[in-house]
Amino acid sequence: MAGDRGQILSGGNKGAALLAGGRSLIRPGSHLLPRPDNAKRESHFAPTHRSPSAAAIMKPGASDHFCARLADNRRAGTDSLHRQRSRQVEVPAIRRWPERLYLVLLIGVVPLILAGCDSLGDRERLSLEDAVGQMLVIGFPGERLNAETSAWLDEISPGGVILFDYDLPSGGAKPRNITSPVQLAALIGDLQAQAPIPYFVAIDAEGGIVNRLKPKYGFGVELPSHQALGAGSAQATLAAAAGMAAQLRDLGINWNLAPVVDVNVDPESPAIGALGRSFGEDPDSVSAHAAAFAEAHAAAGVIATLKHFPGHGSAAGDTHLGVTDVTDSYIRDMELAPYRALIENDYRGTVMTAHIVNRELDAQGRPATLSAPIVTEILREELGFGGVVLSD
Repeated sequence: MAGDRGQILSGGNKGAALLAGGRSLIRPGSHLLPRPDNAKRESHFAPTHRSPSAAAIMKPGASDHFCARLADNRRAGTDSLHRQRSRQVEVPAIRRWPERLYLVLLIGVVPLILAGCDSLGDRERLSLEDAVGQMLVIGFPGERLNAETSAWLDEISPGGVILFDYDLPSGGAKPRNITSPVQLAALIGDLQAQAPIPYFVAIDAEGGIVNRLKPKYGFGVELPSHQALGAGSAQATLAAAAGMAAQLRDLGINWNLAPVVDVNVDPESPAIGALGRSFGEDPDSVSAHAAAFAEAHAAAGVIATLKHFPGHGSAAGDTHLGVTDVTDSYIRDMELAPYRALIENDYRGTVMTAHIVNRELDAQGRPATLSAPIVTEILREELGFGGVVLSD
């Protein structure tokens, strides 16, 4: 998972309306993400694992203060953005962002999260250019914010940034964005200081091998892999994830692209089971541990992300390298169970899709990321998820 990646969001009707230029400001006491119209439903999920159920761990509204924390400076930030647009930012043509920046495309993420904060007050208007910028989260090279990167960010006005430790273009010959806690906090501080609307700052901090905040850089929290956490109790996962979430919060990172809720259908699956990235083979246990992980982050004001929908645990291939067909290996009820359990119990984070093909779910053979039958019909309509959907 090293290097930058494209990410696409499906925003639903509300996101489409905001894409046209509408804006919903954050107000204190509002929820981070919208509930579906039919929520909150009674849960029919009955965990058999001894760990606490998803219902017992998830606490609706735990992330309310995240919206409140951003309320005032986002109001001011919109005005600042409007003022900023009154001047022209010159960027050399050969350095223009389409050619040089590594983009994480989040179609609708910032408008949807803002809309999810459910403001009923006055709505600010953004130009189409600024609205598109707010739908991007951008990866960039450098341990410090230099003039060139600052100019790119100024030109695009993205909704956020994503940070990595390994620099893929150089093959690791030079650092990417992370070398120490002090350096990273300073970089994030500089980024936010120049942002007309404060950034969402994203990172991969699953634990185990997928962790950008490594001890060798001086970071004090080393989260075990999902496999190791799954061997213990969900309460232990809650405590361990709380340590990571607190570290993220203290650094200024407000979005963790975790936890993985892929059920370990195939322990040899090269991107999941073989890397220790699944909580286990029991969907009840996966649900409980994922709920604990997400709750710990919500309590710290950090957004969590369930991945990889509709389930990657049976894949014989690695979707970081290409599309993988799981038509013959996918177990629908088992692999959807963690999503169903958390959504029924008022999960408030985001959901990330997978680049898997399943012709039982989409007869046209479209990857889940691009599939209306999978994202719209299953995730949104069948499971009732009304929040942000992104693609890894």
